[in-house]
Amino acid sequence: MHNGQKRHVLLFSVGSIGEDSIGLNQALVAHQWDVTGVDSFASAKQHLQAFPFYVAIVTVNQQFTSELASQLQGLLAKHGDVNWLLVLPEQAETDTASKIKTIISQYCFDFHHSPVQAELFVAILGHAYGMAEMTRQPHKINSADYAQFGIIGNSEPMQKLFCQIRKVCAMDMPVLISGETGTGKELVANAVHYHSARSAEKLIVINCASLADSLVQAELFGYEKGAFTGAYKRKIGRIEASNGGTLFLDEVGDLPLNQQANLLRFLQEKTIVRVGGHEEVPVDIRVISATNVDLKVAVEDGRFREDLYYRLKVLHLTVPPLKDRGGDIELLCRYYLQNHSSKTHFNVKGLCADALQVIRNYEWKGNVRELANTINHAKVMSENHLITPADLELEKRHNRHNLNTLQESRADAECSAIKDGLRQCKNNISQAASLLGISRVTLHRLINKYKLELE
Repeated sequence: MHNGQKRHVLLFSVGSIGEDSIGLNQALVAHQWDVTGVDSFASAKQHLQAFPFYVAIVTVNQQFTSELASQLQGLLAKHGDVNWLLVLPEQAETDTASKIKTIISQYCFDFHHSPVQAELFVAILGHAYGMAEMTRQPHKINSADYAQFGIIGNSEPMQKLFCQIRKVCAMDMPVLISGETGTGKELVANAVHYHSARSAEKLIVINCASLADSLVQAELFGYEKGAFTGAYKRKIGRIEASNGGTLFLDEVGDLPLNQQANLLRFLQEKTIVRVGGHEEVPVDIRVISATNVDLKVAVEDGRFREDLYYRLKVLHLTVPPLKDRGGDIELLCRYYLQNHSSKTHFNVKGLCADALQVIRNYEWKGNVRELANTINHAKVMSENHLITPADLELEKRHNRHNLNTLQESRADAECSAIKDGLRQCKNNISQAASLLGISRVTLHRLINKYKLELE
């Protein structure tokens, strides 16, 4: 995150200037840091008030007494926007252990014991500086370097996606957005609409997976008064409501097969007929669809119409999974840590090095959505100055011996419910889908997902 400019650091030596302080000063200067050295609390306060340091180091070269702990706590608390690194003597007095723990957990970005490893320490200091830079200057995370179209990302796959979005925005054609769950397909759909010629008009969103078979046609095309029991007045469907703007069909792979023909007819003729009506209503919209289903496979399995597939996929965007986005993981962590910080106070200032390593190594099956939820939860619940691996609670999700994760429990329950539904309906797909409250297409997808064999 360092932009090449000289970085400033305050180096406060408490007690006599020891070898650690001298060695750190030399290492920092060698790595192009501008070091301001002080040796008293009065001098430290004076420099902190005069200059907006992002990071500061305290090296304790004397016995750590209760009085010293109180002084240090007061200094760090008053300058809580500074990311502090603390270097402690190899052994501390037992009666001050609890105070040291409080200072570290509440006010310090990181801490070390003498003697320190200079290279490692300088690397951690650089991370602390970057975190402080993002917190102090939150607009930087939204700059052209890190975010485009309201989407955070600086990796090569995301830069490629941004380039493709620019081209797609300029073309008034149907767009199919593919990607795993939680990658941000809806953000991409928003970007395409709000940077297109239709941006002044409505963007209407409909989640195809959430609609039962019997409701899809009425939701998409609307209905006339008296079309069916309960139709007391005319209702405009989502397609007609989008006139002049954009219709976003989320999870289009779950659209019931018997309704796909109606959508195809609209895409071909640009007119709709409301349920119970006869008038052909012309509608001018752009259709954006998104799916985490492989529609090619769905076509081969007979779950999705091939002609509709090619109508929707005039232009195609693929949102990369988080595992392919490299350094974006740390960038996203910083973004979620600073998000809403102007409205709500959090004790958390950043991530400790171990937590960041755990995040890098974790398999984010829920992608950006899962990462965001994890960071936001840890930010609220953590009692520490820096988020720790324990705060992330990722180990619980890997526990395969004593306790299933919530996702696994849901999958087990879902699979069991499908088996029971099929058994009760003697493997009649339409009846089982109706009993389970899902579409036929969704039921077919789940049968394939859990590799269920029909007798």
